[in-house]
Amino acid sequence: MLYNYNKGPCTVCGREKSKESKERFQKIQTQTLAKVQRSPEASLLTAKLQVGYQLCQEHYNKLVCYDHNMKSSKRRNNTINDTTYYGKNIQEKRVRLSQENNAITIEQLELQIKELEKELERSQMNGNNNESAQLSNFFNSQMGRMTRVFYQHQRKGNLPIQNADEFVCLIEAHDPELCSFFDILFRSMNPNETRQQLKQKVMMLCYQMAALRNKQVSGAKAAIGLYMTGTGTSTAGINTLSNMGISATYQTVYNNKKKIVAAHEQSVQKYISDNRNQLLILNMDDYHDLHESRIPSITSINRISHMATTLLNTSSIAPIPLFTSNLFSIHNPNGVDALLLKNVLYSQYMTRFAISYNTQKSTWISINDINSLNESDLMESLAIHCYDADLTEKHVRKFDTTKLVDFIPSDLKI
Repeated sequence: MLYNYNKGPCTVCGREKSKESKERFQKIQTQTLAKVQRSPEASLLTAKLQVGYQLCQEHYNKLVCYDHNMKSSKRRNNTINDTTYYGKNIQEKRVRLSQENNAITIEQLELQIKELEKELERSQMNGNNNESAQLSNFFNSQMGRMTRVFYQHQRKGNLPIQNADEFVCLIEAHDPELCSFFDILFRSMNPNETRQQLKQKVMMLCYQMAALRNKQVSGAKAAIGLYMTGTGTSTAGINTLSNMGISATYQTVYNNKKKIVAAHEQSVQKYISDNRNQLLILNMDDYHDLHESRIPSITSINRISHMATTLLNTSSIAPIPLFTSNLFSIHNPNGVDALLLKNVLYSQYMTRFAISYNTQKSTWISINDINSLNESDLMESLAIHCYDADLTEKHVRKFDTTKLVDFIPSDLKI
């Protein structure tokens, strides 16, 4: 490429000197080429500069005269690193590199590599943190929704649902955003276990997590506490489960039992009041089961269980008239004679039921000829029966008109 001496064009911008312009163009000399290569602007150039090329005043100042305002000490530091000299034949020759400067350059490269590695690790951690944050936000949102469903369901006086399928229908019906959330929790567990049993465990896990999020959602914990008291768990045992977040405290369970008793008494009174114009039948039944399914432990063996129930039932027959056709009252003027009822019940039923097996056995021993007694009478006098068949039959019946007044479970000792 041929250039007009000191008239341009500029190798960088391509501008030429006009007739009216007084701008000076500078020619790159051998001594200034090294300064051009060390200048901060050299890395931004798209064209390769060589000796003899021309630069406009603006680019000459940026590429050659950039260090005019620097201090002499700083300028000396910049020039001392240059180990290139230029001979008479205008050829660039590298004569030597300072070992000290070479070591500094390697250290700088190592530092840059370490910084790049740290930056890569930070970017990977940020990516993992973003994924973890998204998962955390999703789980937090779903748990908040599920907790609100439990809280609203409990505020309406409903008991905790114990069936896993009904549980899923409840949360999904109240909040469509919870659809498939239970399945996500279920699939995260071990799917090789029995599916129904695992669903029950996941359901209880949901109740526990909701209770940790909101203390008002305590229906499941209260139900577990009531069950533990029914099985004979000690106060310390229930409080230990409460500290683990599984059950309510013993005091809370005791207060709930008092509320249940009061509510049951009110329901019995309401039942009697609603059916006061109908015939009420009081049933008192004793059930003894010799085949209780129970796993023996090191401290106890299978026991004979005993259950007594008191039921009220109504009859839909027409009520008894107060007077006969002769206008005589058919009722006892004294009303219900409680003393007479107690005497009859005690003499006909309680005296026989109160006899233990050992007492009855000693009575049989005193009899000379045991064959003279009827076998059915012998069995009836034991007062020990298995009503499994009767219970199965009653389970099929409808109990819409029956009210349970009391239920007394105990161990039968013979």
